[in-house]
Amino acid sequence: MAQLEPAAGGLRLHIFADCSSVEVFANDGLSRFAVQIFLGGDSQGTKLLREEMAATLWRLEIFYLVAVKFFIHKTG
Repeated sequence: MAQLEPAAGGLRLHIFADCSSVEVFANDGLSRFAVQIFLGGDSQGTKLLREEMAATLWRLEIFYLVAVKFFIHKTG
């Protein structure tokens, strides 16, 4: 479990998740970690936990990403 410490009274998180991994960048990349996940067939979501003290969510933005296809162009 990663330890994240608040900076300037808060903790800014950027969380990227897909069907097999979660990457978290805290306080503009000062702390970061990634984990591989294995979802069960009945999975319904995820949780973000804070232990030992209360936390307040000030803002939540969700961006849906689309798959990207890469093409390799051979020269010569």
